[in-house]
Amino acid sequence: MKRKNWKLILLSHFLTFSLSHFLLAKGPGTTSGIFLRQPLGARSFGLGNTYTGISNDIEALWFNTAGICEIDYPVVSALFSKDISGTNHGFLAFALPLEKFTAAVSVSALQTEKIEITPQTQAAYTIRPESDYIAMFALGIPIGGFLDVGGGVKFLHSELAEEYAAQTVVFDEGLLLRGIKHPEIGEISVGVSYQNLGKKIKYDEKYNELPQILRGGVSVKKTKKDTGEIVIGYDISKITGADIHHNFGIELTAFDKWLTKPLTSFSIRAGYEMGYSIEGPSFGLGFGLKKIRFDYGLQLTDFETRHKFLISYSFEPDTPEEEEEFGSVEKSTGAKIAETSQIVKKPIMEKTTIAVMNFSAGGVSAFEAGKTADLLRAAIVNTDTFIVVERSQLEHITGELGLPQGCTDQIYAMQIGKALNAKKVITGSVSKPGTAYIVDIRLVNVETGKIEYTDKSEMLSIGEIENAVKELAQRIVRQVKTK
Repeated sequence: MKRKNWKLILLSHFLTFSLSHFLLAKGPGTTSGIFLRQPLGARSFGLGNTYTGISNDIEALWFNTAGICEIDYPVVSALFSKDISGTNHGFLAFALPLEKFTAAVSVSALQTEKIEITPQTQAAYTIRPESDYIAMFALGIPIGGFLDVGGGVKFLHSELAEEYAAQTVVFDEGLLLRGIKHPEIGEISVGVSYQNLGKKIKYDEKYNELPQILRGGVSVKKTKKDTGEIVIGYDISKITGADIHHNFGIELTAFDKWLTKPLTSFSIRAGYEMGYSIEGPSFGLGFGLKKIRFDYGLQLTDFETRHKFLISYSFEPDTPEEEEEFGSVEKSTGAKIAETSQIVKKPIMEKTTIAVMNFSAGGVSAFEAGKTADLLRAAIVNTDTFIVVERSQLEHITGELGLPQGCTDQIYAMQIGKALNAKKVITGSVSKPGTAYIVDIRLVNVETGKIEYTDKSEMLSIGEIENAVKELAQRIVRQVKTK
């Protein structure tokens, strides 16, 4: 009960204090900390900086900190950008998903090109008009499986004309509502964030306002199993002292089923910004090579063409590269999962043995419940994290013990787990209480009999179950790794 209360306090704080503070902020006036206005990222840049509702990777740090909750594995990213005026900026960032939250840190820098000053009475010299450096720490906390809350603190050091220096601390907050599913449209996400809440920044004896930003965004994602997906987004934002901005973006992604190895994904992007002093269309590309991802974005304006490059490395577990070498996983009803000695070529550490019980059915057929359990087994095998007991072994032991197939009783799960030398057992059910399908799972510790983790996924059609169990498998991996 206490855990729920503190999460509600976070939500209440954002909806009351943060938004009301922005509404009371001053209107037009002098603002400093230009780098605080600058969103960073290459994927987002290709989408016309449309990212408040899309945020689901490290670039969320600069749009909506709640989005870092959607990062599945530790990841490190680096960005570099240089425009025609000679201004350089970039960042180095790291995100770490943990059991209850995701933490992220980043350092970023902006440097304008040096200019030559020629005084009448002195020799000419060069000077850099502005240099900004930001160190950031952020946390993202999921609430109830459908809402993400994020917050960050940024430490800014700014130098003007290599003579005046100032420091300040500002705060960011964000909300991200995910999983609003429509059978025709797809998955809808809605985000809102408030950035750069803090005191004025002081250069010499002069105080300047910070560029506080209120963002709102919505995105729609339509996924077609393992073949690809389309994401469409719209953002609206308001910076203190500036007009309202509008951003539009679209992304088309093909997954490895349509690609030639070593490519695992390929994306094309387009976007447009409106209401800015410099506006225009933007375009982008992205592609994945196993654990490495490259993203590129460019923007075309009347004054210049801007480019941004991003490289990311994800510390996700290795997966089988060749069925002939590592064994096979057949993702269908009655899937036969190969012996784990075939799946794992060179185990680096001892893996936990896990058994997935056949699921019980409620409002669906036993066939559909059995298929769902098979899909979850296959998804867990593909994470290369556990030794997964084959279904045939599970059914053999269940028969020997005289237990019914699809039983979800905790005591039965312990008996079967001990007989199979498994340390953990997953029980579950597939139900259809109304128009939606619900998959419930429970992770049981065989030794103690305690339920260590529960989770569920809700779908509007039976065809969405495969993607749903893949997401469940990833969350199970994250849960066990943090123990």
